[in-house]
Amino acid sequence: MADLKTYSLLIAWCDGDDEQGTFGSTVRAGSFEEAERKVREEMRESYIAEMGGDEEAEDMANDREDDGQFGGSVLECSEGALWKAADLENCLRGLLAQVDEFADRCGWSDHGERDAARKLIAEIDALLNRTHTGATLVGTRACR
Repeated sequence: MADLKTYSLLIAWCDGDDEQGTFGSTVRAGSFEEAERKVREEMRESYIAEMGGDEEAEDMANDREDDGQFGGSVLECSEGALWKAADLENCLRGLLAQVDEFADRCGWSDHGERDAARKLIAEIDALLNRTHTGATLVGTRACR
């Protein structure tokens, strides 16, 4: 079994019609292609449920398929749980503070995990400092 990664994707409901909006989801998959397929299936199921969840809604979903795929273009793809990044950062900061307090009180030492966490937090803080000084940041990258 392949190692699964977490992917966050944002897909247009319909290319050329921005008013239709987008659909985003985070999934576990072995590849970008598998992640895209899973998110498109979630998107299709969401559409069917919104349209009533019956056979007629299923037919409407089938009519929306273009070249065998539901929805428009992939607008954004990131490896990781993109929409959970802020929560993960807050948890990491809190967990590190608690572990540091425990280590100071008990004389406990780790195998570099706290230094790795501190380095990651410093990288995040450096990004925030660049944002506040007017630098442009790119938050996503192509997964293909």
